[in-house]
Amino acid sequence: QSKILAFSKKLGAGANCLSPQVLIIDEDWTQREAFLEAVKENLGKIPTRPAYYPGAASRVERLTSFYDPSRVTKVTAAPMQGASSHKPMLSPVLIDCGVYGEASFQGDALKSEAFAPVLCIVRVRGGNTLSRFYDEAAAIANGECEGSLSCTVSIPAAVGQDNAAVKVLLGKLEFGGIGVNCSTVFNYVAITAGGGWG
Repeated sequence: QSKILAFSKKLGAGANCLSPQVLIIDEDWTQREAFLEAVKENLGKIPTRPAYYPGAASRVERLTSFYDPSRVTKVTAAPMQGASSHKPMLSPVLIDCGVYGEASFQGDALKSEAFAPVLCIVRVRGGNTLSRFYDEAAAIANGECEGSLSCTVSIPAAVGQDNAAVKVLLGKLEFGGIGVNCSTVFNYVAITAGGGWG
């Protein structure tokens, strides 16, 4: 799942309406740190493409300006071979928004689509419990995040897609397309190829 997330974020230098904008993760999940490290590692392995879309650098600067530097992590990677030198090479940036509901939480970056290599991380106190985490995640995704084109839910194989809590979560999400264990890009393509919206 970390590979899928990293690939989706770096595709087109993040200038894609299907690019992941926000990662909502359980603060109490025992594998949280390992997963986030895997995301960083995979972002670093994928060559960086030129940020072709106008204003990408200024949007990255504006979004990161809301946060203390300690909350911003830049992940460097080698540039894509043959990349144009006329466009900026922007490394992916991870923004730690903090734990939702706590005084230190900062959700400013959730209110604007980056259209650049920026991924906001929102942590919730889910108690390492599926139903509790899913309730919190759905409320944040629906109510706090700008845009509703698509989203993806990562479900461990040990949980399974037939899990009752998973079904409840999928029913709560208010997005045009909802993918499970896939890139948001694949999610959208599947919908336009005959799948159903909503």
